[in-house]
Amino acid sequence: MNSSWFSGLRRFLEHRSKDLETQKILTNMGWLLADRVLRVLVSLLLGAWIARYLGPEQFGKLNYAIALVSLFSVFATLGLEEIVIRDLVAYPQEKDKIVNTCLFLRLTSTLISVGVIFLVLSLTYSGDTFLQKIIFLVALILIPQTTIDTIDLWFKSQV
Repeated sequence: MNSSWFSGLRRFLEHRSKDLETQKILTNMGWLLADRVLRVLVSLLLGAWIARYLGPEQFGKLNYAIALVSLFSVFATLGLEEIVIRDLVAYPQEKDKIVNTCLFLRLTSTLISVGVIFLVLSLTYSGDTFLQKIIFLVALILIPQTTIDTIDLWFKSQV
């Protein structure tokens, strides 16, 4: 890499960081980046530890459960990310109404998705109780994840 490119970028950031609003934006972007990096690192470490602990067969069942729940999690999010962020930026005075409506819609669709997962589970895997328990636990994770992701949309709108 060319060192002059880095020094030019550093000078640009130093010049722009004197502005208060730019400092807020850079700080918020830094927190979002740190959140993503921390999530990836924790996921990597936990994934390796769980794979080693469970062994190949049980880890395969866990991955199957995660894949099955991931298919239905698409319906739980409703694809509202860009719409909610756009509306939060356009109408900041309506933030409570927008976030609460999004949360209600997402929680409702999450509960419906979890119900469909249990229906599919009861119809297809009636004999494998271990797999049923794993899918049940992984599906329940969707409920708090929906709340956290909805609150995260407000933080993203602040950038």
